[in-house]
Amino acid sequence: MPSSPRAGLANRTNQRRPARLAATVAEDLIDAIVSGRLPVGSVLPGEQALCEDFGVSRVVVREALKALEQKGLLIIRQGQGTVVAPVTRWDPLDSTVLDARIRHDDGLGLLDNLVQVRCALESELAATAATRRTERQLIEMNRVLAAMECVLGQPEQYLALEVEFHDHVMQMAGNDVARAVVTSIHDHARDSSRYCGGELDKQIAAAHVGHVAIAQAITDADELAARTAMRAHILDSWQSKRSRQTGPPDAEHECSCHAGHQMEGTHL
Repeated sequence: MPSSPRAGLANRTNQRRPARLAATVAEDLIDAIVSGRLPVGSVLPGEQALCEDFGVSRVVVREALKALEQKGLLIIRQGQGTVVAPVTRWDPLDSTVLDARIRHDDGLGLLDNLVQVRCALESELAATAATRRTERQLIEMNRVLAAMECVLGQPEQYLALEVEFHDHVMQMAGNDVARAVVTSIHDHARDSSRYCGGELDKQIAAAHVGHVAIAQAITDADELAARTAMRAHILDSWQSKRSRQTGPPDAEHECSCHAGHQMEGTHL
């Protein structure tokens, strides 16, 4: 029996009824669009067909389609049908869209982009932290670093403290907008096994060297060293994780990472 573009869209909805029906329909449609089962430019089935597929009312379907239109995934034209919008129109920071894109990021290109954004922002935040930090903030940052040192052999505890350490650095910079962007994209990335996979003991040992360098540069009020240490830490950590999944980097990716290490003095 031939499959249709919408085959299987309703499976998860039927399992999760009746709670949050419109949100659940929207999530399933987002997954279908991001995965390519409903490709860009394709016309969605009519409302009645979607109602039958998902086992919900027209009101629920309309709410779900409106939500996807607001996220930039759909173009709704009265009398002309509902079309899947080009990727350039999608909201890249919408949490549901971002989760789906990471889930289907087989080539790791999206994670590469997220790391690039995180690196650009967080290395500048580290540089700013080096010039703005207070003595009290330094004491707190180094307290967290010492706690990390004590749990190097306990990955779960170490990774929780690592999040706290990076947040302390961002707080010292005093830029709540940049901090919110970094936290948001990093939280989504960390939920992916592709981003967090690999040999944790080795990753943590290498990462801790980077954390020590970052803390020392901020303690010394060395803006350039703080920027350099944070950039190297983020890029090296991701490259280590990435290479375990894909093998040696291709020339383009290797060039990109190398260029990142050469931009220590570049400001956003």
